[in-house]
Amino acid sequence: MTDSQVPDGAAEPEPGGERQRRRRGGGSDVRIGANNTFTGVAIASGDSSRASAHVPRTAAESAGPATRTELRRYLTDLITELRTTEEELADPAVAVVVATELAAEAEEEQPDRYRLAGMLAALQAAVGGATSLTGAVTVLVEAVKRLFGIA
Repeated sequence: MTDSQVPDGAAEPEPGGERQRRRRGGGSDVRIGANNTFTGVAIASGDSSRASAHVPRTAAESAGPATRTELRRYLTDLITELRTTEEELADPAVAVVVATELAAEAEEEQPDRYRLAGMLAALQAAVGGATSLTGAVTVLVEAVKRLFGIA
């Protein structure tokens, strides 16, 4: 972001290229100096704050799994991530169970597309909207729909 693109309400750049921003409603300051690049970073401040980051995928990976073998690996990795980020999830127990059942159904010779669609919706609800895994679940949903012809 260039200095001309500083959003309304943000502090003007300080000498040396540093910019200081305050959270709305007060709170701690976060200073990010010039010439720094952050990728997959999460910052939390305050009592009982938590933060986690999901490392962005390359364009090829963002397209999601293209084969059942890739889907199996993707689901295995996602289930591991669900177990390690349970404190962020809307319903952690359901998220892991549904993802495990989804993996089993996808392994069937002829998976039930209606069951898959229902499990995808349940997984999205169990993960919730404010987690680092939302993007990964969205990629999964699109890949499953594409692989199994779900509208």
